[in-house]
Amino acid sequence: MITRAPRSTKVLIWLAKKYINKISNSYYKKHDQKLPIILVAGTAGKSSTTFLIKQLFQNNSWEVFSGASQESCLNSLSGIVMVLTNNYPSFEGNLAGVKKAKFVLTSLLKLFTISYDLPKESIFVYEVGFNEQNEANYFLEVFSSLVSELIITNLTYEHSEGFARQFDQNSYDQIKLKLPVNWRKIFENSKLDPLLKNIALEQFKLAKLTKKIIIPDDIGNIKNSLQSNLTGTYKNHKVITKRGPNFSLLIENKFAFSDEYLLPITFGKYIYILALLSSQYELNPKNLIKTLKQPQLPNGRFGILQGQFKTTIIDSTYNSDPSSLIGYLELFKEVVTSFKNWEEYISKNPDPNNPINSPKHYLILGEMRELGDTSIEAHSKILVELMEIGKQYRDYIQEIILIGREWLKCDQNKIPKTHGDINYITFNNQIFKVYLRSGDVNKTLTPDTVRPHSWFWLKGSQNTIFLEITAQHLLQNPKDQSRLCRRGEDWDQIREEWS
Repeated sequence: MITRAPRSTKVLIWLAKKYINKISNSYYKKHDQKLPIILVAGTAGKSSTTFLIKQLFQNNSWEVFSGASQESCLNSLSGIVMVLTNNYPSFEGNLAGVKKAKFVLTSLLKLFTISYDLPKESIFVYEVGFNEQNEANYFLEVFSSLVSELIITNLTYEHSEGFARQFDQNSYDQIKLKLPVNWRKIFENSKLDPLLKNIALEQFKLAKLTKKIIIPDDIGNIKNSLQSNLTGTYKNHKVITKRGPNFSLLIENKFAFSDEYLLPITFGKYIYILALLSSQYELNPKNLIKTLKQPQLPNGRFGILQGQFKTTIIDSTYNSDPSSLIGYLELFKEVVTSFKNWEEYISKNPDPNNPINSPKHYLILGEMRELGDTSIEAHSKILVELMEIGKQYRDYIQEIILIGREWLKCDQNKIPKTHGDINYITFNNQIFKVYLRSGDVNKTLTPDTVRPHSWFWLKGSQNTIFLEITAQHLLQNPKDQSRLCRRGEDWDQIREEWS
C-alpha cells in the first residue's frame, strides 16, 4: 500500500518542517547544542505518556512545547504548527475546510515574523498519530534527523484498517540494522500476521530519526517489559509493578503512582519510561516522585469519578482497542477478586463494625473502531472473555451492556433480534444486550434501576459512540464534567449530530 500525500498535507508538511527548523536553529545559535526533541509513537498509551513526560519536565522548570493537555492531545502535522505558533483553532464542526485554510494562511504569514528566545532547559515533546501505512513518512520529512529520543509505547491492531496485508519488506530492510536482535526475529517470523507486523513497522520507521529509542519488548505488547538503548547499547527492562493502597500503582518498589486513577498493571511500563528519561536528562529525582504523586492524565483515561447514588465510575471513555480493552477487563477482574477475597475474609472473621457490602458492577463497553477486516475477530475474542467473566463473577456483576454496530456483526445467526432500543445478539449460544447509542443506554439508567454503591466500568472508542455521554449522565457532581473527554461547543454539536 502506497500513501500519497494530498496537496493540503504537503503544505502542512512544509509548514511543520519550516517551524521545527526555525525553533531548532534559534536554539542552536543561542546554546550551541541541539534542541531536545522527544517523539512518542505507538498504538496505545502514547497520549498519557506524552502528557506525563510534559509534566515531568515542567516540574523541573523546563520550557516545554507539546500538544498534550488534559483536554486534547494533538498528534497531527497541523498540531505541530499549532504548538509552535501558540495558535489552537478547532477544525471540528461546520466549515472545517474554511477553518483549516485560514489556519494555514495565518501560519504561513506568521512564519516570517515569529522568533524564539528559549532558555537552555527547553524541550519539544510530541505524540505521533498513525491512521494509515506510510504516514510515518510525513514525520520523517518534518523532523529529518533532529529527534533526541523516540518512544514507542505499545503495538497492537488499532488503526489496522489503514494497513496492508502484505508485509512491507522494503521498509523493513531500510531499518533492520537499527533494531535489536529480538525485534528482527519478530519481523522475520513467517507465522506472525503481516498486518500486525506492518503496524509495528510503521512506528519503527521513525528509528531513522535517532539513535536513542525506548520500545516494547514484543509485538501485541501488554506486558510490563521494555527495551532501551539510551546509553548506546540495548538494555532489557522488566518492570515490576504491584498494587498499593486503593489500587494505586507501585513500580519497582520505588515509584508510587496516584490513586486518583484506576490503572491497569501494564501502565507501569509507561511510568518506568519517565524514570528512564529522568535519568537520561539528569533531572531532580524528587520531581519524578512529584510527577507520579500528583499526575494529570488526559481526560477519559481511567479517571475515578463519583456517580449518583454513591456509585463509582471508572472513566475510560476516550478510546478502545483490543489490547487496552483486554487490559481493562483484567483490571476489572483484579478489582472484583479483591472485593471477593475481602468478603470471604470478613465471613470467616466477622466484625460488626465492617458489614459485608461488596458492590455490584456494570460493564458498559463501546465498540472498537478502525479495525478493518479484523473487527469481527477482535470483538468475538472480547465476547469470549466476557462469557468467562460472566461465569466466574456472576454474583458480582449487575449487568453487561455493549454499545455499537460492530458488536452486531458477531451474532452467530447474522440476524440480531431487536426490541425497542435494544438489540440482542447470540454468541456461542449466549445472549448479549447491545445498544446503538450511548443516549439509549442512559434511558435505562434511572433512579429506579441503578443499584446504589455499584461500580460502573465505562470503556469506549472515540467518535460515533461518545460513551462520555453515559459518564456525564451518571455523575453526582455536574462540575466533574470538566474531567470528561471531548469538551466544548464543537464536540457538543458533533455528539448531537451523531445521536
